[in-house]
Amino acid sequence: KYGEVPLSNDEHRILGHADGEICDKDGAALIEIKSVGIGTVRFEKPSLFMDYSKGELTIDKVWKEVKTPFASHIRQGNIYMYCTGIDTMVFIYEWKPTQEVKEFVVKYNPEIMEPILENCKTVIAHLDNETTPDRPDWAASSSCSGCKFCPYKKVCWK
Repeated sequence: KYGEVPLSNDEHRILGHADGEICDKDGAALIEIKSVGIGTVRFEKPSLFMDYSKGELTIDKVWKEVKTPFASHIRQGNIYMYCTGIDTMVFIYEWKPTQEVKEFVVKYNPEIMEPILENCKTVIAHLDNETTPDRPDWAASSSCSGCKFCPYKKVCWK
């Protein structure tokens, strides 16, 4: 039965929902359904996209090269698992060009969560103190992908 699974963590001010949950003889697992297209690959796996854009890979071969969940999805899944206490996440990827499906199972990894939770604490402290946080190390210029559409870009880069 389909039903979104609400999740939250007041301490870190996290709020959201997973796409579903399954419970069977092996235990509980959260489900996250992802529609994946070439734009997703461009953002999540730039090297794979470059091979495609240079004509070195066909669209079918790009899909065959997706063998693990993308890093941002793994981080998202770990946040969801942290908030719910469920230690398994099932990602279902649907490939837009052909509607083929892949399934990936990921276990909770506290090492992935440590920096995420630290960042939450930093953001909360700045919100509580009404101060502006330092720009992240990865933000090399105002035109980098993470800054490009940020609503605080002008404040951050003034």
